[in-house]
Amino acid sequence: MVEGIIEIPEVSLLAGARAGLRAINQNDPIDVDRMFDIEQSPRMSWLVGGDPDEVEPDKIQMKRWITDINERRSVQLFAVTADRDVDPENHGEVEGWLRIDGQNSKEGSEERERFQRATNSTLPRSAPMPYELAYIKRPGSSPDLMADAVLQACYMVASQDAYAKKGNRYKSEKKGVIEPRRVIMAFVDKENTKSSEVLEKAGFDCVKTNVSWDEGGKPNDDMYVLNWGKFHEIMSKKESLLMERLQSFLPDKFPSTPEFITHSPKKPSKWKDRRI
Repeated sequence: MVEGIIEIPEVSLLAGARAGLRAINQNDPIDVDRMFDIEQSPRMSWLVGGDPDEVEPDKIQMKRWITDINERRSVQLFAVTADRDVDPENHGEVEGWLRIDGQNSKEGSEERERFQRATNSTLPRSAPMPYELAYIKRPGSSPDLMADAVLQACYMVASQDAYAKKGNRYKSEKKGVIEPRRVIMAFVDKENTKSSEVLEKAGFDCVKTNVSWDEGGKPNDDMYVLNWGKFHEIMSKKESLLMERLQSFLPDKFPSTPEFITHSPKKPSKWKDRRI
C-alpha cells in the first residue's frame, strides 16, 4: 500500500439494513479518533463502573488496543457503520464497534465454560464452541444501528459455519438453507434496557436472569441467546421485501420469489470487552 493512502474497507451489509460491519484499521487516524470517542464516552465509563484503568488514556494506547484485538484469533472485531441512506455524509465511518469472542485453545473455551456455568448445563463435546457478542455505540451516531449490526454479525457466523469443512460443525441439509446450532450469547446489565431491546430485535431470547458474567461476581446480568428460528424468520422477511422491490423494477429477471439464498460475505480480556 502506498504510504499515506488508506485502503477503503469493504462493508458487509444486509439488504435494507441501516448498519453494516467492516474491519477497523488501526493505521487510519479517523478510525482511531472515532474509536477513542467511544472509549472516552459516558457510556463506556458506565460500563466499566468508572474504573479509569479499564479505559485507554490516549489515542496511542487506543491504536495499540485495536492492533492487539485484530491480532487475536479468538476475536472478530468490527466497526459498526451507517448506510449511505441513513448518513449520507459519514456513511462507512465508525459509529460503534462490535466484537465476537470465541476462544478455542488447549486450556478450553471461556465462552463454553461461561455458558455452562450460567445455564447449569453441559454442551456436547461435539458442539461448536459458543460465541459471545459485545458492542457499543459512538456518541452522536445515528439511531437504530445496533440491531442491524448484530443481525449482520449473526449472519456472518451462520455463513462461516455453513461453509466450514470441519466435521464437528453443522452443514445445511437443504440447498441454500442455513440451519445452524452454534450458541451465540450476550450478557446485558439489567439496567441496560436499550441493549436488551437491540438483542430482541435481532432474534435473541432472554434465557436466564440475575446471572454473573464472571465466576463469583454479582448476579446483575441477563443472559441472551440467539433463537435461530427467529433469526430465519427475520432474514426471510428481509429477503421477501428485497425480492418484492426487485420484481417491481425488473419483473422479467425476477418473475417469482426464489428460495432463501445465502452466501459468505466478503488475553488479558478487559471487563469492558466482554459485557454489554
